[in-house]
Amino acid sequence: MNTRNLLLATLFAFAGLFACDDDSSSNNANNVNNTNNVNNVNNVNNVNNTNNVNNTNNVNNTNNVNPECAALVDGLNTAFPVGARTRDFYLKIPTGTAPEAGWPVVFAWHGVGDSAANFRGLIEPQVDSTVMPFIAVTPDNDPAYAMSGIPPAGIDWDILNLNDGSADADLFDAILVCLEQRWGIDEDHVHATGFSAGSIMADSLGVVRNAAIASIFTWSGAYLGFQNNKDDLQPAMAGGMINWPAFETANKYAQVIVHGADGDDTCAGPSGCDKYTVSMGMGGNFVANFNHMGINDAGNLPAAGHDVIHCEHGQGHTVAGPGVAAMVRFFADHPRGVVSSPYASGLPAGPLADDCVHVPGTR
Repeated sequence: MNTRNLLLATLFAFAGLFACDDDSSSNNANNVNNTNNVNNVNNVNNVNNTNNVNNTNNVNNTNNVNPECAALVDGLNTAFPVGARTRDFYLKIPTGTAPEAGWPVVFAWHGVGDSAANFRGLIEPQVDSTVMPFIAVTPDNDPAYAMSGIPPAGIDWDILNLNDGSADADLFDAILVCLEQRWGIDEDHVHATGFSAGSIMADSLGVVRNAAIASIFTWSGAYLGFQNNKDDLQPAMAGGMINWPAFETANKYAQVIVHGADGDDTCAGPSGCDKYTVSMGMGGNFVANFNHMGINDAGNLPAAGHDVIHCEHGQGHTVAGPGVAAMVRFFADHPRGVVSSPYASGLPAGPLADDCVHVPGTR
């Protein structure tokens, strides 16, 4: 097979790899759309404010705000302008009165082929957590970054080439502006989570929006800018599609990294280790080991000064292991500015203590 045909085969195999995310994510019972927990509740404390009162009391302030912000609703928001394009996303606003500092915010990014309508069901039931109530933001991907074209522009998200900026980071910025204007947010509690390609998206915010991120919790993701992750992709030319800036982070946030258990070369997934293998015929196999990349990043981030909670499970490429309740507690315990994790002295009882280890950052 000549070089051009091998590259084409690689790209199509790469597309097939990430298209598998949808099946694993949407079939997981923890990742279903829970309609009992996502309906917009008529809360008298969250009524429309016509007098422009203090929005930190969870009053829906629509005066003196940008028109695109005034149009936001608790639920599905469509045609939200970001630069020259428009985007769709779900909001879920907690009930009750906001903390004095404003609401924490959690951005949740779905895997390839999944949707915000589905993935919101994983996160939104926890917005009224007594540990840390928060605003949930679940974006839908921009079709412009689907796995199509040669080379592809993205993997549902704008995560292959960050050296020219990130359309999804721009969405992140615009939503935060509106949440602050409408409901008031705690800038020390802006967090990111995701599954698979959505986890890569969450990781990318740690790079391109480092100063804004409090902490990150990911299932089966990877920092694609680290050379050992690019080298782990097979064939090696796949790494040539990826361009991330150097991981130079002044804000040393903590992160929970969850992935399937490691396995030998016979592991084909999705059960067992967290790995996908796609046949390329005469070109061999395209292989992405999310378990390998998770292990890499449990070393990459501490080497760069970040504390990591590293967790493994035996359920393949799925949202498994420590769940959303553990995620919310981790976010509550790791606001922006926390460098040495309070978990260094011992992980909290439950899934984190059962499945995870603390890896301190090198400082």
